[in-house]
Amino acid sequence: MAHEFPAVFSADNASNLYYVSDKEGMPVSHVGVAKFTGVLDCARISMASIGAVCTLPEYQKRGLSTKILERVISDLEVEEVALMLVSGRRGLYSRLGCAEAGNIITAYFEKSSPQQAGVSHDTSIREIRREDFGKNVDKLLALYRCHRYRYSRSKELMLDLLKGYSARRKEVGVRLYEVLSCGMQAGYVLTSLGERFEREPGTLRIPEWAGSASSVISALPLVIEEYGVERARFQVQPSDINMVSCVRRLGLKTETGPVQGTVRPVSVSSLILELGPWFEEYLGYRVELREESREGWLLRGPFGESKLKGFAALTKWLFDPPPSGLGVPLMFTDDMNYV
Repeated sequence: MAHEFPAVFSADNASNLYYVSDKEGMPVSHVGVAKFTGVLDCARISMASIGAVCTLPEYQKRGLSTKILERVISDLEVEEVALMLVSGRRGLYSRLGCAEAGNIITAYFEKSSPQQAGVSHDTSIREIRREDFGKNVDKLLALYRCHRYRYSRSKELMLDLLKGYSARRKEVGVRLYEVLSCGMQAGYVLTSLGERFEREPGTLRIPEWAGSASSVISALPLVIEEYGVERARFQVQPSDINMVSCVRRLGLKTETGPVQGTVRPVSVSSLILELGPWFEEYLGYRVELREESREGWLLRGPFGESKLKGFAALTKWLFDPPPSGLGVPLMFTDDMNYV
């Protein structure tokens, strides 16, 4: 597990692994926490990703996971972490105030369709093998940082995530391709194919891509041909005008839904403060917050006053698209940072 999820299972992160043990000291219930910084355009948000939530069968139905998660949330509140991203959608999480939120487009590129006519034929791809990750990490990271909504990654973290993802999904055909346009680097695509992980067998999944939208789109027929599949599925931020334009121009099939997993504010005051630059840039004002109870808030702005009760309601008010929410975009939550 340490090789597959290095951001969670490492010596440096040992203090963020929470568990309950039996009388012999063996863990029987566990919750993993990985702390990241989210980059939401001009705002930097302190975040905790929650995953590896599990309990041995003979210890289930005792509320152990709930107790651990309550302790996790309590510790994160003390640390004033703004936001919690949970990798699942179980009732366990919703009972603690986590909610589905955000807005992500899933697009499908089909093989041998009229869509092929709209792509550039000056594009080529080159597989970057695991042993070459180190020599390519700088340029891959530079491409990743072009995303306006993403995680903050150091060079070391980027390399660890690349190695971890390839180890985690080695059995389902993970590959990393550099995308070249007229011989020059223009992007990359990370690919994964595996029926036991996918709701759509035979569909190539692209969990992460970066770089020129038109070049990445033009690389998809080549990647599809490499795998011998019929179509590829990838995600698009609605705020990514370049990729959205490419998708629309080619008439790709799309679906829109929330980000993977569930979301919950932890320190609400920290979250509103850290989102301040985004509010000013995109809404033209800062949001004022007054806490009225443990799970009740009054928020003020040019929109007037909004009274919200419960973490789920606050989550949806912040991250769901208008008119029901303010529409603060979230990053892709099931890319290489997924835990």
